[in-house]
Amino acid sequence: MCETEDINITGAVDTKIRTIYYLVDYENVRHSGFTGMEKLTTNAKLVIFYTTKSDSMPFTLFNALSETKAELIFYEVECGGQNALDFQLSSYLGYILGTEPDADCHIISGDKGFEFVRSFWKHKGKKVKLTINIAGDVQQNEQKATQKVTPQPVLVTSAFDIAVKPLNLSQSNKDKLKNIFNSHKTGSLPKRKQAISSEIGKVFGNDKIKNYYKAVKPLIN
Repeated sequence: MCETEDINITGAVDTKIRTIYYLVDYENVRHSGFTGMEKLTTNAKLVIFYTTKSDSMPFTLFNALSETKAELIFYEVECGGQNALDFQLSSYLGYILGTEPDADCHIISGDKGFEFVRSFWKHKGKKVKLTINIAGDVQQNEQKATQKVTPQPVLVTSAFDIAVKPLNLSQSNKDKLKNIFNSHKTGSLPKRKQAISSEIGKVFGNDKIKNYYKAVKPLIN
């Protein structure tokens, strides 16, 4: 049970029971959001917001709710517009914090939009907790928002590189052969083939013509 102590002018200690509110976005968390409910005490209020799309619950959850020591409050969202439940839950939270400044408030939802609500009240000096269940579990992100991902270079393998790979050329010889190939992009096809073959022989030797020309031949078009 959460308590706060205030000292009055006579020096006596007044003990106040702090109410703990759990505002449940049932449309979002369904039955999993009630994990840990068995530990609630009489100073807890369980406020369940639901819509016509989420107006049913498993018998096991219904049974567990009937046994909880917390006070149960149900709110059916009055309109079916987008985010209607979020708006009404947030409004109710503001009402609580305005009328019960010492209340301990928890939003039970996996909707990250409530982070803005939590942040707003944090700047106002109010602590609002956002968890995915009553037990207090926080939804884990695949990556922390502050973590920067360094883009990795994308290696693109050209058709030329694939064609000459079986030759196992050094980078220098690969560049030479590529220059020969690229220097004969225009002209009639027969003349280009002849020119490439001839230049391969001049640069690498006649014994390399057959294999080197065979590798690049499919690319000559």
